[in-house]
Amino acid sequence: MKTACKTVPGFFLAAIFALLATGLTSCEQEDSELIKSLDNELYGRWELPYGSSERVTGYTFFGDGTSIQTIYGQDVARHWRVESGSLIFYVDGGEESEPLRYKVHGQQLFTWSDELGDWGAPMTKIN
Repeated sequence: MKTACKTVPGFFLAAIFALLATGLTSCEQEDSELIKSLDNELYGRWELPYGSSERVTGYTFFGDGTSIQTIYGQDVARHWRVESGSLIFYVDGGEESEPLRYKVHGQQLFTWSDELGDWGAPMTKIN
């Protein structure tokens, strides 16, 4: 039994490539928008000075929008961005944190504490 070969019309292939290119451009634009919403002053490691490695608390912010929050020596990986002067943390497909107001003064990072009604103890930039 002979099987007939059919060719795919050129315009069909061109349409597929156009759709793929549009999808890739869309991802690049989303990545670009994320980078614009980051604050490069935050990049690096910030710690609260507690003295022992088991009690280390702080943040590490990376330029790709990922972060590690360290709470008493335990690391939690999350994404981050800045909106209206506040940090927003989130995980893929998960909920976002409440906005966390912050300010950077030289090598110190301050975050707002609603509980205290004031800026919390400063974190020091390690690197």
